[in-house]
Amino acid sequence: MDSETTLSTLRDHIQRRERTPWRPEYCDLIIALSESNPDFRATTRQIAEFLGCTERAVYKWRAEHPEFEAAYQSARQVAVDRSLEGLFEAAVGAVSQTQKRTTRPDGTVVTEVTVRRDPPNVQAAMFLLKNLRPDEWKDKRDIDVVSEGEPVRPIIMFAESKSRNRIVDVTPSEGEND
Repeated sequence: MDSETTLSTLRDHIQRRERTPWRPEYCDLIIALSESNPDFRATTRQIAEFLGCTERAVYKWRAEHPEFEAAYQSARQVAVDRSLEGLFEAAVGAVSQTQKRTTRPDGTVVTEVTVRRDPPNVQAAMFLLKNLRPDEWKDKRDIDVVSEGEPVRPIIMFAESKSRNRIVDVTPSEGEND
């Protein structure tokens, strides 16, 4: 059964307000859709709309049918990989090529090729580096401060009120344990 026939059958179920039954070909359908449609992000809602069922049914099928869960994860991975490729192209600067064919009045066909190079996107590059190599590129650095081999203890002082300038030192004394 091809995908067009399956989709028309599913739409008939929806129009008759019947529950969409589980079918093994759903696995192949969502994988084929994720590979062929660049706009498909493989969300539960998109899969439910495509298969003509509810989101609840998709969750149920994922729990009951391991092959459907595997197909769902595969479709999600295709969408993630496509997003990562787009982010990488934005980070390093993408090159795109278009062709335009025109026919001259004398009947000859002329093909014009236009090459476009987008500049690298610094924010996309920073995002990639921070997420793909966080140990080398994260903004926050953990630094342990020690003084003569002992950790530095903060001195905390509180003002009791604005009218009195009394300061209380709550620094632990040397005899107290940590």
